[in-house]
Amino acid sequence: MSVNEDVGSTPNEVEAEVDNLFRSEMLEAQNKDMLGEVLLTWPRFFSHAIFLLSAVTVTLVLSTLFVEYSSRTRVFGKLIHSLGVAEINSRSNGEIDSIFVFDGQKVHKGDSILRINSEAYLEKGNGKFSVIIDEMESENRRLVDSEVTVKHQLDLALLDLESQITRDMKSIDLIRSKLDLKNQELKAAVKIVRDSQILIEKHVITNSELEIRKDKLMNLQNEIINDNKFLVEAGSALTRNRIKKEILISEHKREQSTIDGKVSENRQRIFEVQSQRDSILKSPTNGFVNLMSLSLGQSIKVGSPLYKVTPSDDRYEIHLFVDSKAIPYIKKESEVLLRYDSLPVAKFGSFKGKVNYIGSAEISNLPTALLKSWKTNDK
Repeated sequence: MSVNEDVGSTPNEVEAEVDNLFRSEMLEAQNKDMLGEVLLTWPRFFSHAIFLLSAVTVTLVLSTLFVEYSSRTRVFGKLIHSLGVAEINSRSNGEIDSIFVFDGQKVHKGDSILRINSEAYLEKGNGKFSVIIDEMESENRRLVDSEVTVKHQLDLALLDLESQITRDMKSIDLIRSKLDLKNQELKAAVKIVRDSQILIEKHVITNSELEIRKDKLMNLQNEIINDNKFLVEAGSALTRNRIKKEILISEHKREQSTIDGKVSENRQRIFEVQSQRDSILKSPTNGFVNLMSLSLGQSIKVGSPLYKVTPSDDRYEIHLFVDSKAIPYIKKESEVLLRYDSLPVAKFGSFKGKVNYIGSAEISNLPTALLKSWKTNDK
């Protein structure tokens, strides 16, 4: 009897079989995983540095786009009131007769400042304003008298026309009343003639009586025709008189308007002459007056400066001439700090302002003396 025995494999043989089943690279990789993964890292310093550099770059870009730059430059200009200074000049030759205020006094709009007498400077007539005024007033009185005369004549003419119109209306009413009666008689006469035809057939009346009745009817018809003609003529006369009345009224209004225009023109001339003779000048606004060295009895000519009135409002503005090198730093609504040469900065500091308007005048248009002063100060 034979016995089959299983022959077992040794451990070395088992490992050899496993090695034959898997690739050596895979087995090697498994052995490395057992030691842990490999991570690539860098120090935190580099991350912080990159973040900081990015923030600085963004800040610089935003600053370039939105941040305004300040620049200091020397400029020349003029300080004036925002409402402007009212300068009053003489409108005629004359002498200063009265001065009602003193230099620097605060005045209100409409206050009298001074009075100018131009009597001796008139070059018409005998050199007196009173002569011209008397002539124009005399002319006005004559015009007013003529207006009264024309008005009286118009009243008489209108009264006559009104009486004629009244008579025409009464005549028309009377003729219409007669026509109404005659029309009634005509109807009765027509009926009588018709009835007479029947009476003739019955031998109640004769043919001669019928002819008499027909003659009466014809006469009545003729009277009605004539009355209608009179009515038409009376109506035409009434219309003509009414038209005459309207024409008279219209002509009177035109003449009165002409006279009133001449009177008004003369009164305006009188006012102008009186204004030239005794011209009282007043303040155009509230403010402080500068009399510009005026004195009583001083002779003045047309266009001579008399006084200035600076508004009492505290709003001022400065008109500046800026160098072209400062143009990139200026734009409308920009805020500026002003320092004046006559006001020490240590004591008065800077004054805030805002750009309201930028003109287009070139710097070469400035006076030569101002340009020389500018260049000297820049050095």
